[in-house]
Amino acid sequence: MNGKVSAIICEFNPFHTGHKYIIDYAKKENNGPLICIMSGNFVQRGEPACFTKWSRARAALSCGADLVIELPTIYSASSAEYFATGAVNTLDALGIVDKLVFGVESEHYDEIKKYVEYRTSDEKSFIENIKEGMNNGSSFCSQLFSDGFIGSNNILAGEYLCALTRINSKIEPMAVSRIGNESHNTTAGNLRRMIKNGENFSGYMPEPSVKVFNEEFNSGRGPVSASACENYILSRLRQMKTHEVAMLPFINEGLENKIVKEAVNNGTYSALRDACVSKRYTRSRISRILMSVVTGVTGELLEEFKYTPPYVKILGFNNIGRKLISEISEKCTLPLFAQPSQGLFILTGNNKLILENEINATSLYMLGCPSPDARNGDAELTEKVIKLEVDTE
Repeated sequence: MNGKVSAIICEFNPFHTGHKYIIDYAKKENNGPLICIMSGNFVQRGEPACFTKWSRARAALSCGADLVIELPTIYSASSAEYFATGAVNTLDALGIVDKLVFGVESEHYDEIKKYVEYRTSDEKSFIENIKEGMNNGSSFCSQLFSDGFIGSNNILAGEYLCALTRINSKIEPMAVSRIGNESHNTTAGNLRRMIKNGENFSGYMPEPSVKVFNEEFNSGRGPVSASACENYILSRLRQMKTHEVAMLPFINEGLENKIVKEAVNNGTYSALRDACVSKRYTRSRISRILMSVVTGVTGELLEEFKYTPPYVKILGFNNIGRKLISEISEKCTLPLFAQPSQGLFILTGNNKLILENEINATSLYMLGCPSPDARNGDAELTEKVIKLEVDTE
């Protein structure tokens, strides 16, 4: 296959013109095919994605991606470090990726590289300094870097570079500036707000993705609301013992006691979450902890699979992606499959448990669909892999 194989780590929650920009840039600069490793039905904010992973995969393929593989929820609904590490290690295991393409605020790229140097030269000291900064009421990173550096894209870029460095990956990083391109600066957060409020979002998405997401609206499959998980999370937490809550990821220093107490005192998910938020525990961190009740992720599982992804699951591809899959099948060091039924057959132990958790979490996720007719409890097992044809002439 001609050109370099590039990859993007993404959520596409939802897919917008900025995502189209980075796909086009990657394919043009590397003159080759593009792989997206995309969050499944739960995203890094600790929330359900606004549209299903199958619709978001279709939008990506309709807008230039050649192959979409799934980032398991154990990583996708986790912190930036685990999100990036899981995605990079999965891409490295494919054996065919040449370039990792990601967006940055370009004026901070030197600081990003400085962050990577600090992080990878002495990881233990770095973590200790982070904890000390928190104890003193400030962030260690905020002491080292400018205010503009502490942004989600820059932090993720730093974690991507750290992950590549740790495993001495042959994949080359390729930073794309987010400055000076209006379409690229479209934020998914603004789009989610517009979708929630019923506003017209079509001007912020490429036409193919507008079509995909309008189909989701019309079928009653989207947008998916976080409220679908509310009663499940509250009821589970009210039944769990304190030591069971302590097994959830990102729990330390007695936070489990606070969560157990507030689960009894509050009758909504948002009230529970907000009651647990503090200077020490951010809203995103609490959201990830609470959503782990749905996804089945524990702190022990998260640590076990931090550097060793359980499998590679294909969400969709076009005819170019089909050729990529053929190459991957020869070189991939992880179990590779398209249908979960295949995965359940070939996986064992905790690798299989990760997939079983994914199946269960998707069943709960589908309860968030606006139409009761769309709330398929077997969606993970019955949804087809997305297959699109493209003109390669």
